[in-house]
Amino acid sequence: MASGRRRTSLGLYRDPAITITRMGTQKTELVYVLVANRKHKYPNGRSRIVYVGMTESGVHRIASSVANRAEQVLREKGISSFSAHVVHYMPPRTFSAKLWKKRPVLLLERALIISFQETYGCPPLCNGTGQNMRPTFGEFDRFSRNRIGTLIEDLS
Repeated sequence: MASGRRRTSLGLYRDPAITITRMGTQKTELVYVLVANRKHKYPNGRSRIVYVGMTESGVHRIASSVANRAEQVLREKGISSFSAHVVHYMPPRTFSAKLWKKRPVLLLERALIISFQETYGCPPLCNGTGQNMRPTFGEFDRFSRNRIGTLIEDLS
């Protein structure tokens, strides 16, 4: 240090900012749920779920969604982090091709939002749509209402 200037101090956050697993890259059509580290208050209870979304471009969209919603989620009192969880599905072995032609990712996303709204009184914090969403496309014909409810309960 011949010039007498102080060097800049460096630090490292031990927790990763984003972690991507292989599971998130296997399919391009995905439904994902953003889950906060603390529960957010909704009209009919508290849940850690802050967003339900779908993508047709795989993990790229999930990363973009996390970045776009970070400020809104982290602004909430007590929330210091959140993570993205992929909800996957498998068509039944004896599935009807006609039954599964109507974009199952869209139906799964709708089923999750509808079930969340029925349980907590409104859509998740960052979901702009879904306020008056009703089952109109046979969402619960393709996905079990009980299983969707269990998923929401597990993530909440």
